[in-house]
Amino acid sequence: MIKYDIQFIVPICLFQKYKKRFLYFKKNGLFNIENRKVLLTLLCETNDTELCCKDWDINIDVELIHCPHNQESAKVYYYFDKFQESRLHEVRWVAKIDDDSLTDVNDLVSRLDEFGDYQKEFYFAAEILNNIEPEELHLIREFKLDWWFNKQIEGPYVSHEVEGSFVSQKAMQTIYQNEQSRNFLKKRAEIHHGYTDIALACAARICKIYPLETPFLTTNSLIGDFSFFGGRLSHIHFVAPDINNNVCRLFSECLHKQKPSAETEEFFNKKYIFCEDKVNICKIQLMPNRKVSVLSFVKTTPPPYDWTLWDIRKNHLFLIGWDGTACYKFNLENNYKKIKGKKRYEDVEGMLKYYE
Repeated sequence: MIKYDIQFIVPICLFQKYKKRFLYFKKNGLFNIENRKVLLTLLCETNDTELCCKDWDINIDVELIHCPHNQESAKVYYYFDKFQESRLHEVRWVAKIDDDSLTDVNDLVSRLDEFGDYQKEFYFAAEILNNIEPEELHLIREFKLDWWFNKQIEGPYVSHEVEGSFVSQKAMQTIYQNEQSRNFLKKRAEIHHGYTDIALACAARICKIYPLETPFLTTNSLIGDFSFFGGRLSHIHFVAPDINNNVCRLFSECLHKQKPSAETEEFFNKKYIFCEDKVNICKIQLMPNRKVSVLSFVKTTPPPYDWTLWDIRKNHLFLIGWDGTACYKFNLENNYKKIKGKKRYEDVEGMLKYYE
C-alpha cells in the first residue's frame, strides 16, 4: 500500500562543519511540501534522535538509521542492503540525495510524475557521468560483467548519476527482484570507501535500466534557475554554509520571509538602467523576492548576461549569477541614483542609473 509520494535517503554527519550543514538542510533543504507525503531516511553514525527527527514539516515522516560506518557510501549501501527492500511497497519514488542540496518537493514530485511513471521503470539523474571507480570496477569484474566495456571508445565506464538519483517504485522493485542486482548491492555494502552514486546504477544496468537526464534536476548550485525563484529546477546541489554561505543566507531569508535589513528594503522595486563600460544595456527592476527583472533591452538583440538575483551586504549591492556567485559588485557609499561597480574577474566597469 502506497503511503508516501517520495522517499529521500540522505547520508548525514553530525561532526564539525557537517553538523552545521545538516542543521541548514533541516531548516531549508526540503520545502514546499504542500500535501505531499514524504519519508525522510537519515543515515548517520550516531543515534541523536532528538536532533535528527524533531521539528520537521508535518507531512515529513523521519526515520533515523544508525549506520556502523562513518563514510557516505558505506552508509548508503548498508541501508540499501539491510532496509530498502522492506520500504518498496510504500513509496512511489525513491530519491538518494546529498545533505548540501535544496529540493522543492511539490514541484519535484509533479515533474517526476509528468516526465515519468512510478509504475514503470524510470531512473532519473541530477546529471549523468560516464566513468568508473575502483570499488565498482572490482565488483563488475567479480560478477563477470566487464563485457559491458566491450567496444567502448572511452571506456571502461558506466553511466551513472552525480549526486542525486530519483528512481520509480517499479524500477526499484525490478532491481531487488533480480538476484544478481541484489547481490551486487550487498557486496557493495561490504566496501567502506568510494562514492555513493555508481553502484545503484550498476545494479539497475544489470536489469537493463539506465539513468536519464531531465531539465528539472541539476548537480550544480544553479540557485538563479531554481523553481523557488521562478526557474525550471526542482533540485539543486552544492548549497551549504561551508560552501557558499551568502547564497544560503539569501535563500533562507527569502524562504522564511524574514524581514530584510532597512538597507535592503530601501532598494525594493527600484528601477535602473544597467550599463557596461558606459554603454546602456538594459532596464532592470530589483524585485522584493530578490529576482532581477529585466524590463527591456536598449539594443534590438539582447546581449548575454549571467546574473539573475540581487543582494545587499556590507554596503555593496551584488548582482548574482545563475550559480550563486556574485557577477557584479556595486559600491553604495554614494547615493543610490548612480551606483558604480566592477564585473567579477574582468576589467569591465558597471553602472546602475536610477530612473522612475
